[in-house]
Amino acid sequence: MELKPALILKIVVVVVTVLFIAFFPQFYNSNDERNYIQNAYYLLNGGIERHDVPCEPVGNETYGFYNGEGCVSKYNIGLAIVLAPFVALHWQPEL
Repeated sequence: MELKPALILKIVVVVVTVLFIAFFPQFYNSNDERNYIQNAYYLLNGGIERHDVPCEPVGNETYGFYNGEGCVSKYNIGLAIVLAPFVALHWQPEL
C-alpha cells in the first residue's frame, strides 16, 4: 500500500502536534522569549520603550536601541502583538 502525500502530511501534523504538547516547556527558555513577553507587557501599557535597562551591551547581549527617551527592543514587534492577548489575560505557564 502506497501512502498518498496528503495522508503523510496529516500524519506528520498529528505527530508534531502531539510532540509539541507533550514536551511544551514549562517556562521560557531563552532571553528572546522573555523579551517578546516583556514587549507584549509594554505594548499593553501603552508603549514600546524600556527605561529600566541600558541600551549598551551587557556581555554579548544588547536589549535594543536608544530612541531619545528610552530603549526600544531589537526584536520584531509582531510576536509581541500575537502574545499580547495572553499577557492581558495574565496567562502564565505552570511552574
